Amino acid sequence: MARTYEERAAELEEKIAQMTALRKELLEKQKQEERKNRTHRLIQIGAVLEKAAGEEIDPEILAMYLQTKIREDKDGNPVTAIDLQRRYYKNAVERIEEEKNAEELNASDEEFYDSEPEEEKQGSSWGQSNGETSFS
Repeated sequence: MARTYEERAAELEEKIAQMTALRKELLEKQKQEERKNRTHRLIQIGAVLEKAAGEEIDPEILAMYLQTKIREDKDGNPVTAIDLQRRYYKNAVERIEEEKNAEELNASDEEFYDSEPEEEKQGSSWGQSNGETSFS
């Protein structure tokens, strides 16, 4: 027996409601994971700060200190968090490039020392020809 248009429409409405609920659930999971990651990152930062200070740090005093130190550079120019990230990534890229250059130099040194001189490959010019040695 064929279903009516109304029955098919009702089924589709039910599927739409299920999909909407699933979408909402997925978005909630995503937000929860983002909060979890942020909390983890903040805990790590706090641990690094306490380790560097060597003692427990009062968050309010730290906030005041950082607000005065981070907002100005050596010349008194304002500095933003984006500026700090740029400096960090610029330094990271420079370190990676230095490591890459060092690896390339090491590889070329190894290649130089591992290769045989042309004279040894072709036979020396000391009386050898075609691989024969004469002692006369």
